[in-house]
Amino acid sequence: MDWACRLLGLSEDFLNASGLGGGVMQATASESLLVAIVAARSLYRRNHPEVPVEKLVIYVTTQTHSLGVKAGLILDIPVRVLEVEADDDYSLRGETLRAALEEDTKNGLVPLVVVATVGTTNTGAIDNIPEIQTVVKDYPELWVHIDAAWAGSALACPELREKLHLDSINEFADSFCTNFHKGPTPPY
Repeated sequence: MDWACRLLGLSEDFLNASGLGGGVMQATASESLLVAIVAARSLYRRNHPEVPVEKLVIYVTTQTHSLGVKAGLILDIPVRVLEVEADDDYSLRGETLRAALEEDTKNGLVPLVVVATVGTTNTGAIDNIPEIQTVVKDYPELWVHIDAAWAGSALACPELREKLHLDSINEFADSFCTNFHKGPTPPY
């Protein structure tokens, strides 16, 4: 999978050769997120065995593919769906995420995973990855999954990497998913 990471410009940390990262192929983006959440939950539970699973929270938006809610149902982890606005091009903004994280933490819940999207299925929206990066610095145990199933293959084009926030993704994402077959967005 290292070839795919290199093609997309992903950080060396994502490479199998790094000894830290490494890719696997799943049949769907939903399965990819499921695997990422299992990894996040396992890491968190190893470090905090006293925290009940029902206190953990997965964060998605109203534009996130249903994969986030499905993963929560399968793993029995609560999912919080955050509203995003047309005025923000349906992008998750940092202040929205921060408000949800602060509220849930105040109420005794534990933020586990945030799913940030690069190219939502409904609208092609790209979450404000740099703002999310700023917020999650205050939550070092919060796992960040980048769902780039719809638009991620566009990272193969160096001229699109800035618009798709590749530098930020490389600096702070814990997991990343793309579907190469969606790259050309062929008509049916």
